[in-house]
Order: sequence, then C-alpha cells, then structure tokens
Amino acid sequence: MIKVFPTLAPATVRQRRQHIEGVIFPKLGSKAARDLTTSDVVSFIEAVGRIKTSSVVDLVFTALSEIFKHGVARHAVLFNPCTGVSVAAINGKARPPRDRLKLTEAELRDMLPALPRFGAENAHAARLLLLTCTRIGELARAEWAHVDFERAEWLVPDINSKTKKGFTVPLTPAALASFEAL
Repeated sequence: MIKVFPTLAPATVRQRRQHIEGVIFPKLGSKAARDLTTSDVVSFIEAVGRIKTSSVVDLVFTALSEIFKHGVARHAVLFNPCTGVSVAAINGKARPPRDRLKLTEAELRDMLPALPRFGAENAHAARLLLLTCTRIGELARAEWAHVDFERAEWLVPDINSKTKKGFTVPLTPAALASFEAL
C-alpha cells in the first residue's frame, strides 16, 4: 500500500489508512496474511457490510485487495484471496445514494424568518452558509483575521478547506452584515 500512496490524493491516503487501521487490522490483523482464504475475505466483507455503508465496504475491499496484490508481487503470499470476489456478489447490489438535500423556494421562505428562534448566532451562521455556499466546518473554523470587511472577502485557508485548497469568498452586503453581527 505504501508504494501506492504517493500516487493518491492526500485525502485518499488518509481514508485508506483509516480503513486499514480501523477496519482491516482489527478484524484480520491477528491472522497471518498467507493463512487468509477467500472464505475469510467473504466473511470479512459480510461482517463489514453489516456495520458500514456499501460505498465504505467497496473502499475497504479495494484496500484489502491492494494489500494482497502487493503481497503477491513481493512473494509474501502465494495468492490474492480477493481475486474473483466482488462486494456486490456478497452483500448484494448497493443501494443508490440518497438524493442531495435541497430546500425548495417555499421551504426557504418558511425557514429564513424562523431562524432567529434558534438564537442570533445560529441565525447569522445559517444565513452565512446560504449566502456563501461554504461548508459548516469552513465557517466554524473561520477566524476574524480571514474576513476582510474593506474588500468584502473571506479567505478560507488551505487548513480550513475540506479539499485542503484554500479559496476566497466574495461577500455580499447581506453576508457582511451577518459577519458584522457575529
């Protein structure tokens, strides 16, 4: 796996490590890789499928399969017990992802006047999320040094961005007013 990491995005590397350390090792790590069978892999996928979403099961299976491909290439194992196995064949076809949650105009018209009932800070934060189309975490980690009231801009630094690529958000008068109120 380590050989593959340099070719992957940093977020993918973190995710793979999490799957390896948090899912694969706890369930299979006590058994020698050369002793794992296809039956063990199938049982593992069934077990993971009971507690994780189908997309996570696919990602965990991909990580496990890559580990065994590396093991075969390095002659650490004789065969890849993941060969010929598919998550869909074991756990069934994945459920389609849920539709993205979208508020209708009518829902927005109902929601916006109701925001003050949740407190002034929450109301301004919700308005800012709608006005800037940013993520909750990006707003929660914002610092006053990142908001330029003169230029009407908010800098979301790399460290605060989900993609780890910072960006600048132009602020409308309404967004500026919410920042000022906060």
